[in-house]
Amino acid sequence: MSLAGFLGAMAIAESATRNWFLPEVGLALCTVVTCWFLAVLIHESGHALAAHLKGMRVMRMQAGMLDVIFLRRGFRWRIARPPGGLHGYVQAYPDPAAAIRPAMLCMIAGGPLANLAAAILAVLLTRCAEVEREGLVHAFALINGVVGITNLMPMARGWASDGLLLYLWGRRSPDEQSSLLAHLRLMSLSVFGTTSDRLPEQLVDDLDAQGSTASLIALWIRMKASQNLGNWKAVEALDDQLEQILSGMPGKEQRENKPLLVLLRLELAFSRAMHEQRAAPLGNLVFGKGVDWLVPHLRHRHAALASMLAGEWSAAEAALLRVRRHAEASQDRALAESENRISRHIRALGPTFPSG
Repeated sequence: MSLAGFLGAMAIAESATRNWFLPEVGLALCTVVTCWFLAVLIHESGHALAAHLKGMRVMRMQAGMLDVIFLRRGFRWRIARPPGGLHGYVQAYPDPAAAIRPAMLCMIAGGPLANLAAAILAVLLTRCAEVEREGLVHAFALINGVVGITNLMPMARGWASDGLLLYLWGRRSPDEQSSLLAHLRLMSLSVFGTTSDRLPEQLVDDLDAQGSTASLIALWIRMKASQNLGNWKAVEALDDQLEQILSGMPGKEQRENKPLLVLLRLELAFSRAMHEQRAAPLGNLVFGKGVDWLVPHLRHRHAALASMLAGEWSAAEAALLRVRRHAEASQDRALAESENRISRHIRALGPTFPSG
């Protein structure tokens, strides 16, 4: 159906672009690609808007090559390829004080409904107003209609379509206290302000029991809890647990989890440096643009610790202020408190500084 929609849109756009300065087929292709990107952007924006209206915390959205992280005020964006062959996605979590199911159903439905609404409005525009090139508007309407209808079909093509997710949440939704929803509930608690050391241990155990990637996330939570509490000697056991998880994880899955693994190793190196009170574990670490994009505060926290251990107090304090600025800008409400507590542990290694 998507192929038929693409070819139909090409035919419409080609007829609408005659007599333009570019070759007709080339211009038609550019038109269709632009309409396709707009349809994906409308689709993901529909998910994000529906999630926001249901009180969910919208963290991130990707539409085609456009990657957006939402902040408490404003947003950050970059051009990057979406992961796993997806055209786009929205990362949002429901309020832990509210029911999960209605919020998820609303968010899932928001994407295809936004496409269908855009298609209908485009057709109405050509009927109710003078439009110089109706073919372009019709191509836009056709692509949005195809994207909306295709996503409403219950299919699994490496990932679940919106239609399948609506079916699963609408008719076969698990109990909201089910261990199957441990990851969603833990992330919801976190982004709404519960730090890792205060998350329900049973939920973390339920997540860990799922194995594989879920075990990596459970390890991340336990690592952050140890950092918040200043329990730096826990890094020994955490290192061993990470290697144990990876020993049973296929190479393909490890590659898919590379961003999480990079962050885990960077944070474990920080914990080891705090435990040993020497900067050697921080040496030769590679952050890269991906890390700076996801967690812009982390590089500055590492720099603060290295400066503090080197006796460069003013440089350490300047870096900690940058950590605080990035953490307070994040939509993850637990992050600012967590980083403030870790900053106090760093400051404890040197002279007393004012926290403001």
